[in-house]
Amino acid sequence: MEDYYAQYDPGRPPDQQADQTTCYHRFITGADGAVYCQKCGAVLSQGTYETYRNTRDTHLAEPRPRRTVLLVVVGAIVLLAAAGIAAWFYFNKGPAPVASGEKAQVIDLGAEPAQGQPAGAVLLATRADGMTINALASYRIAGKVICVREYAPFGSGSSGFPIDLGLAWGDVGKADYEKYVKLGFSNEYAANQWLTYRYEGDLPWPLPYFESHVSNNHICPASENLYNALMSLRKNDLVILEGYLAESRDPSGEKVLSSSLTRDDTDAGACESFYVQTLQVNGKVYK
Repeated sequence: MEDYYAQYDPGRPPDQQADQTTCYHRFITGADGAVYCQKCGAVLSQGTYETYRNTRDTHLAEPRPRRTVLLVVVGAIVLLAAAGIAAWFYFNKGPAPVASGEKAQVIDLGAEPAQGQPAGAVLLATRADGMTINALASYRIAGKVICVREYAPFGSGSSGFPIDLGLAWGDVGKADYEKYVKLGFSNEYAANQWLTYRYEGDLPWPLPYFESHVSNNHICPASENLYNALMSLRKNDLVILEGYLAESRDPSGEKVLSSSLTRDDTDAGACESFYVQTLQVNGKVYK
């Protein structure tokens, strides 16, 4: 069978015209050769109307189903959202860090962090806005990355330490700790948060041991290359960081943020504020 559509015939009286305002006639040719509208049953006599195959004329096209229009709109929204997300990642992705070429060390998660003796505040860096970063003690730690989050670009941030880095070491770092406890930053997107944890079952270690073998490190990278390297870290990466436990002071000399100098404290001020000069990850060393 073939499809035809009726067209207004100026040679017929008005009362004999096809009522195209109430029926968009869809003529088909039946088995007996008669041509009729499959919608309203109107019969098309030979020569009564001019007949033609359906074209793209909009006034003869049937209305597009609403469901199709809805699907088109939803599809367009999804594509725009995907494009926006891709653009965000593209424009917020920092340059790839450049390794120094130095030979990587063996990462021993069982080693305790090495801290030098406090020697008073020693100037390490001065920002363009006058904030200073001052060393309190040398520091080296090998650990497993728990989580990482940045709060400001390199060389900025209200505290002077624009990155937070959660680490685990010792038996905690060597174990599949997530069987026993969930660790991470709180959902509040504010600078220098606490490292939070939720128990999933009984810990296989004494609580004091667990608490002294995880830490939240407020990081001030010594270079933009180090900043980019730190931001490339992923959960469960094994790392070595070296530099200084440090404090920041505003241009007037007032203390803004200062590091803990022990691993077994758990109250406010227990986080390490860490001026990082060297990072090792995935067999590469960054400075």
